[in-house]
Amino acid sequence: MLKRGLLIIFLLILPAVLAQNEFESANVVLTFVDAVSKEPIDEVYVNTDLNGETANYFLEKDQTLKLKLSSGEYRLKILIDNPDSRSYDYYGETFLTVERGLVKIIYLYPIGSLDGFVKDKLDTVIADADLKFDCNTIFSVNFPKVSDKFGSFSLDYVPVGNCKVYGSYKDSLGVEEVEIKQGEKNFVEVKLDTILIPPKSKDYSFFGLGFLLFGLFVLLVIGGLAYYFIQKTRLVQRKERQEEKLVKGLKEEIKEVKNLEDLTKREKDIFKTLRDNEKKIVEFLLEQKEPVYFSKIHYKTGLSKGSLFRNLRTLERKNIVETMKEGKVRKVRLSDWFLGR
Repeated sequence: MLKRGLLIIFLLILPAVLAQNEFESANVVLTFVDAVSKEPIDEVYVNTDLNGETANYFLEKDQTLKLKLSSGEYRLKILIDNPDSRSYDYYGETFLTVERGLVKIIYLYPIGSLDGFVKDKLDTVIADADLKFDCNTIFSVNFPKVSDKFGSFSLDYVPVGNCKVYGSYKDSLGVEEVEIKQGEKNFVEVKLDTILIPPKSKDYSFFGLGFLLFGLFVLLVIGGLAYYFIQKTRLVQRKERQEEKLVKGLKEEIKEVKNLEDLTKREKDIFKTLRDNEKKIVEFLLEQKEPVYFSKIHYKTGLSKGSLFRNLRTLERKNIVETMKEGKVRKVRLSDWFLGR
């Protein structure tokens, strides 16, 4: 009886000891956060690709991912799957520099999967059709170039948002639009219902050199006779374009003022001096009550990271925005000078 009791106690203690040893051996601790909502991500399946080696984990409530890695550089790709959804929910890539230990927060972007077919007017699937994708570019995706032998294509993860899929085969073209929703298996069917007109090739062998020269001579004569009338027509057209440009500019200015009704005259005057991308950033910040993260401005305005960084730096030099650090991330808000405080 005594031996049986000791054996039961040992079996109860063993899992806790193993878990403690595993925690102590881990030197890399990763926390996953939604890049849009800034909420932590847990109770999910995690698929990791670490320098080409894949592994799968499940994170419990409020749990972080703990890894044991030797010193060195690692490229980490992460796919997150919520058990309640039909597809992957988050994706992200980052680099890890491990010396002794590393604690890092990794921001992941919402995603959904995308499947589709390319078909002709008769609803027949088309293999080897050329494909082109115009989707959210918050991170790079290896989109397929052509449809497979079944006329289909598939992507495990695509950034959420509007996505256009173009297909072409021989002299036919088609385009369809689909809204990528997080954690869902999104589907699109591209119908090739538009005729492509190929460019005409220049082949003068049929006419012969003499006929070609004669044709050129006739064109020169006609051009000389019509020169005066063409010049007059160009002058009229130039004047009309200038008038159209003036009217268009006035319309845009009126539209611009309508969008700035809530600003003071001084703020409107400053706003008019900004470039288009700078105006996008300022308009977004005007809607925010609190300072916002750099990544949220990038996600909401659709500007590339490089363009957003350059425009924010210009706005900061103009004293229109202020940036501040919160931990390891940076927040942005409109300056008191611009708001007239």
